[in-house]
Amino acid sequence: RSVDAFTVRQLFDDPVSGTALGTHKNNLRQAWCDTEALAIRARIEQACRQGDRPSVVDLLDEWKRLETGEATQTVFSGIDISELSEHADSEVDWIVDGVFSSDQVTMFGARSKCLKTTQLVDLAVSLASGSQWLGAFDIPKPRRVLFITGEANNRAISRRLKKAAVAHHVSFDDLAGMIRVEAVDFPKLPNIKHCIAIHDTVEKHGIEVVIIDPLYRGIPSDMDTNRMSQVGDAITNFTQWCRPASLIISHHVTKSAARELGSPPALEDMTGAGVAESCGNWWLVGRNEKYAWDWKHDLCVSFGGRDEQAGGRRILFDESTWTAEVTNLHEFIGEQQESWRIRQHGKRFNTRRRIESKQRRQSLRSLIHWIN
Repeated sequence: RSVDAFTVRQLFDDPVSGTALGTHKNNLRQAWCDTEALAIRARIEQACRQGDRPSVVDLLDEWKRLETGEATQTVFSGIDISELSEHADSEVDWIVDGVFSSDQVTMFGARSKCLKTTQLVDLAVSLASGSQWLGAFDIPKPRRVLFITGEANNRAISRRLKKAAVAHHVSFDDLAGMIRVEAVDFPKLPNIKHCIAIHDTVEKHGIEVVIIDPLYRGIPSDMDTNRMSQVGDAITNFTQWCRPASLIISHHVTKSAARELGSPPALEDMTGAGVAESCGNWWLVGRNEKYAWDWKHDLCVSFGGRDEQAGGRRILFDESTWTAEVTNLHEFIGEQQESWRIRQHGKRFNTRRRIESKQRRQSLRSLIHWIN
């Protein structure tokens, strides 16, 4: 209501008369109300999951004020610390038990040929069927998934989905209504029309998890990926439009980090600014050995998040049979280090033996020469 005419006309690129100014302001007000309504709805659903009836009532009152035009913009006054205890004691709503929480954006960061899409396909089938992900991670409850991939077509992605379904002992008919796949069009995160389309799909089909694979396809060409504010705002805004569904995005690491073997990438290895900072769950994948193009992958993974979850796993994945063997990464690294120490000790022992043998031969030659 208080913004000046110059600012409004700049926002709409419209140096028109004062007659159109009121229309522009109404459009701005409506856009703000729509965004606020999405945020309130997400908070209502979270409060319902936590059984927090008083918060639901307060949020519904806030929704009514928004509809009647009585709501005002956030004043960043916060809440009293006495009201935070219920949040501190609330249960985490896990998508994958102990790994990904539902109210945080999840980032799948990986090096080249680390099975980003394959792992996400298996995750989608696990979420839809309620079966274990990679045969090791529990899924608390089935969820409807929207899988948007920009690095495959319908034929390629359907083949992977079929392999995953067979491995989870389900068919496409069993998963009907639980997974939707988009392999043709890809949304741009800052595009308001694309955001509205995603939101409409989430509402229409009851989507609970949106998977974006990979992130770079959703970044417009004119966005400066080195500016944290631009990338971070785009991800945050897109997340709000996906609500109440959870968002999972896959992303690549820098080329220098991609060449390293034997350890997972770190958060700072993600390409572009603001990506890691915008995500509250992360799953970072590297390789223990160079890929030999034999469908077998030796992967190292570190995961963590803002709900105090953390861990490391070694994953031996066979694409030909769609089977995974998951073990503790830190134990594997410890075994590798112990094996390296044993080899080094053996090398030093053999070197010492060779030196001693050489010294004995030299002494024997010297003795023979003295006798002669």
